[in-house]
Amino acid sequence: MRIEETGFEGHDAVALEDGPVRAVLVSGAGPRIASFASGGHPNLLAWLPGAGIDLDDGRRFSFYGGHRLWVAPEVPEWTYEPDDDPATMTRTGDAIRLEVGPVRVPLRKVLEVCIDGRRLVVDHTIINERDRPVALAAWAITQFTPGGTGIVPLPNAPADPHGLQASRLLVGWPYTDFGDPLLGLGTDLITVTARRTTPVKLGVELRRGWLAYVVGSTAFVKRSQHFVDARYPDLGASAECYCNDVFLELETLSPVWELPPGEGVQHRESWELVAVEPGATPAEVAAMIEETSA
Repeated sequence: MRIEETGFEGHDAVALEDGPVRAVLVSGAGPRIASFASGGHPNLLAWLPGAGIDLDDGRRFSFYGGHRLWVAPEVPEWTYEPDDDPATMTRTGDAIRLEVGPVRVPLRKVLEVCIDGRRLVVDHTIINERDRPVALAAWAITQFTPGGTGIVPLPNAPADPHGLQASRLLVGWPYTDFGDPLLGLGTDLITVTARRTTPVKLGVELRRGWLAYVVGSTAFVKRSQHFVDARYPDLGASAECYCNDVFLELETLSPVWELPPGEGVQHRESWELVAVEPGATPAEVAAMIEETSA
């Protein structure tokens, strides 16, 4: 694997490359993953200069774009703390570790990234630097350019032998319109069309282990583990999809852990870009993803 220092949109960055897989990590702010391309498939991650949230104290949280690490549950005092500071970069074997903090909030964020075959493995860690325990979850958020379709799989196995017990969790936010024609609620899939003017957000239990974003003949697939009986933020969601007129986000979360001082919570995702037939239905894309996952 080749690792080289580079730049991305005016920020210091480092590129990892192994065969057809190439990822660019921004170290100048964040840390963030700005680009992921593989085997002729283009980078689908959004880069969003100027986009952000104005905070009540007059500061601004800049999204920048790409993939970032947030802290859940979503509360302004730590989730929206600006992360414009440079990250410390170290190489550990074939992995790159980017670490930032604590700056103003006593939490340390770490991204460790490596290439495994055609997949990018992304390890997220949040370490409690307070002098007391704190309950939190790692929240991995990937932003995509609009124009495609987000696919969120619902659990499709019964909870009991007779199929009589509830087996699916679907969480909605106050601004989500379940009658929105750009939101598809199917038998075992939710689809979110990223061509919208109003925001929407949904959360599920990621029992099938993956989320996808499809543009043309490319599907970005990210995988993460759902831990049965663990406590998750947002009424129990381990995966979420948010979409507005500027970007679509695919998000996975770790369970909520009570962290003593100096302890951390870890959360792993793996990413892959795969070819799909142009015009393939979400159900066909889902079947292909699960066939290759078996």
